[in-house]
Amino acid sequence: WNPYGTGALDFTPAGLSNVIAISSYGSLWTDIAAVLTADGRLVIWTNNVVITNLLSVSNAIHVEASHMICFLLMKDGRLHAVPFVPDPGARMACSNLNQLSGLTNVVAVEAPLHEPSLWLGPRVPREGVFCALQEDGKAALVSFYYTNRPATVTAWGVSNLICAEATDDYPVILAGNGKPAFRIQPRNLILGAGAPAELHARAVGPGRLVYQWYHNNKPILGATNADLTIPAVSGKSAGTYFAVVQNAFGATTSMVATLTVITECAGELSAALNAPGLIWQTTTNAPWFAQNLEAHDLNCAAQSGAVAHNQSSALWTTAEGPGRISFWWRVSSEEWFDTLRFELDGMNMARISGEVDWQFCRYRLDPGLHILRWVYAKDATVSAG
Repeated sequence: WNPYGTGALDFTPAGLSNVIAISSYGSLWTDIAAVLTADGRLVIWTNNVVITNLLSVSNAIHVEASHMICFLLMKDGRLHAVPFVPDPGARMACSNLNQLSGLTNVVAVEAPLHEPSLWLGPRVPREGVFCALQEDGKAALVSFYYTNRPATVTAWGVSNLICAEATDDYPVILAGNGKPAFRIQPRNLILGAGAPAELHARAVGPGRLVYQWYHNNKPILGATNADLTIPAVSGKSAGTYFAVVQNAFGATTSMVATLTVITECAGELSAALNAPGLIWQTTTNAPWFAQNLEAHDLNCAAQSGAVAHNQSSALWTTAEGPGRISFWWRVSSEEWFDTLRFELDGMNMARISGEVDWQFCRYRLDPGLHILRWVYAKDATVSAG
C-alpha cells in the first residue's frame, strides 16, 4: 500500500519467492521498493518498472532502500552499498561507503536522510546521513557524499540502544532494558529437497550475546551462531525454527519461521523407489509406504510398516533380465534378531540388522523374469531401533 498515491508500490514484480527482507523509500519525486530473497536475488523497482535485478548478491541478509542507493547488510556485520541508477554521484557514494572502515558488527541500518537543503538540484542530492546500530547496543552516525569526499563515521556516546534513526534535526534513539532485542528475524522458506537453506537472526544488546536455534521446539546441537545453515534440506528438515538469544540481562525468543520442503513422491511407492516402470506390491497387515523423513537422496524412500512381535512387512516386484538391480537401504532394529533382508527369486541375498546407515547394493539379473523382495522381520521379544 502506498499512502502517497504515486503508484510505485502498487506494483509487485512477478516471480518473487522466499523473500527475507523488503524495504521502501519515498521522496518528493519517486518511491523505491527493494526485495532481497533467500537465494541472493536483489530486486529494486519504481513506478511500475523493475530497475535492478541482481541474481548474485551473496551473503546479504537484509536490505534498506534509499535514493539511488540500496544498503545491504552482510552476514559478517559489514554494510555494502549498491547503486541502482547509472549516476556518477551514486556510484561514487557507494564506492566511498564500501571503503569505509570502523563500522563493524552492524545489525540494523535505517534509511538515509537526504535533507532538502543539501540537494544540488531536483533529484540530485549532495549529502546523506544514516544511523547504523551495532550488536553491542551502540550506534554510529554515517555521513556520505555524492562526490569524491570520503564517508565519515561518528560514534555516539550512548549504549543499550535497540533502535536509532536520523531525522531532519537530530537523531531519535530507543533504549532497552538490557535484554537482547531482535532486529532481524528468521523468515519462512519453501525449498525443494536437496536445496541449501539459511535462516538469519540478529539481536542487539550489551555484553556477549549467545544464540541457540531450535527445530520443532527442540534445541539443535551445535547451532549457536546467529545464522543457521542447512547444507541440503530433506523432509526431516521441515518444520518450525526459532532462535533464543541471551546475555547477562536475560533471554529473548525470535519469531518462528516455517521451513517447507517439497518432495516428489506424493505418497506413491513407485516414485519413492525411483522405479515408476515396475509394479510394486506390499503386505496388507503392515504395508510399506512412501515417506520423506529418511531418504538417501534427501527426497523420498520406502519404509517398512509397523510390526508387532513375530510379524514381518514385505515389499516386492517383478523385473525382467538380463540387467542389474541396485538400491540403497538402511535399518534401525534390535541387532541380530530383527532384520531387513533382500531376496532374489526366493533366495536370501543380503541382510542387515542393528543400526546400519545407508548402504549401496547391486545384483545381476539373468535373462527372464525375477521376483525382487525386501522383508523386515521381527522376532518374538525385545523391540529396539
